[in-house]
Amino acid sequence: MLKRRFFFDADGVLFVFDKEKTFEEICRPGYFATVKPVFELISAAEELTKRGEDVYILTKVLEDGHSKQDKLFSFRLHLPFIPEENIIFVSYSREKSSVIPNISPTDILIDDFSPNCREWKGTAVKLYNGYNGNKGTWKGLSINNNSYGKVLADQLQGIAMIIEQRKTA
Repeated sequence: MLKRRFFFDADGVLFVFDKEKTFEEICRPGYFATVKPVFELISAAEELTKRGEDVYILTKVLEDGHSKQDKLFSFRLHLPFIPEENIIFVSYSREKSSVIPNISPTDILIDDFSPNCREWKGTAVKLYNGYNGNKGTWKGLSINNNSYGKVLADQLQGIAMIIEQRKTA
């Protein structure tokens, strides 16, 4: 059986993305520490971890000298079950796939931003979070954040199992 890896985006997935904030507000030191966690997605990530899956945070950061530390503070506070070596930061100028070695179809990205999903070299699952997906451009796999954490974990594992079955068929 192939090893499954689940990569959760932070902004808009594990944490609420506030569309009302200006770019200047988002760039202020300490901003990310004030962003509200999405407890059902955090619960899904924790449930997958408890089930023995490899769970990562894969998030883009500004090259401003503080965004990485601001996000890391919130990750330590709200996702202490994710080891620090499983927290991966990537510059906004790069694709998320570019920092992950040996991507396979069983590497699942959970992201709310369609361009990130389209660029992913493994299997992308778009998260509909109540304020994205208004244009209908994403035609791939998806989940919705209005479910319970265990249900979301079941859905993600189900997707992984289907991918595994296709690989061995």
